[in-house]
Amino acid sequence: MKSRNGMVLSLFAIFVIAGCASTEITDREVIVTEKIPRPNQIWVYDFAATPSDLPADSVLAGQHSEHPTPQTTEEIETGRKVGAEI
Repeated sequence: MKSRNGMVLSLFAIFVIAGCASTEITDREVIVTEKIPRPNQIWVYDFAATPSDLPADSVLAGQHSEHPTPQTTEEIETGRKVGAEI
């Protein structure tokens, strides 16, 4: 029984010491509160409905995988319409 009391007392002491330990913050994020300057130009492009709609000089050109079921003409037209609206 004494060894059990000693163990409980030791664990309690460890928890008290750990709870009182100080901490130090070494990394902080700086929050920017000033206004960010507006860009001179904003370029907006329509979304591509098919891989062939991508410009040839695009980074994404040629990096697509074919879907098992090809798009119908109606799906392509809907995609182009929604892409132009966005």
